[in-house]
Amino acid sequence: MLALAFERAAQMQLLASSAGDIKPIDPALGKEAHDWVPRPKRYSISFQYYVRRMLKNAIHADCIR
Repeated sequence: MLALAFERAAQMQLLASSAGDIKPIDPALGKEAHDWVPRPKRYSISFQYYVRRMLKNAIHADCIR
C-alpha cells in the first residue's frame, strides 16, 4: 500500500509540475493532510479497493482466491 501511495504522489507531483510553478500551501493544510494519510482505516479501505479491482480482472482473480 505504501508503494502505491508513493506512486500516486509521484504522479500528482508530475501533473502539478506540468501545470506551472508550484506554490506553497498554508502549513495548517499541510499538517492536516499529513495527519490524515497514515490512518489504519484508510489503508484498509484502499486495500479492499485494490482487492476488488483484482477480483474483477479475470487474469489475476485466481491468485487471491
